[in-house]
Amino acid sequence: MAAIVNMPPCCLRGGCLTGPNHSGVEVHGFLSYLIKCNLEEKEYKVYGYKGKQVRDNIHSQDVARFMFEFYQAPAAAKL
Repeated sequence: MAAIVNMPPCCLRGGCLTGPNHSGVEVHGFLSYLIKCNLEEKEYKVYGYKGKQVRDNIHSQDVARFMFEFYQAPAAAKL
């Protein structure tokens, strides 16, 4: 589809998107939910393999900045 409309495609895959308006719940919003559990003195359940929970966290402002930069200078097959 992108080739038909002459638009360079872009795929963003972040583990956990976070930011100032993020409201975390148990299975989404890892960082804000972890802080919420700490402040409310609640138990935090670790999801993952053998007690290891690995999640990427990226701030919404960083995603917006990347999208703008990509719009300004699109490039194919870049990592």
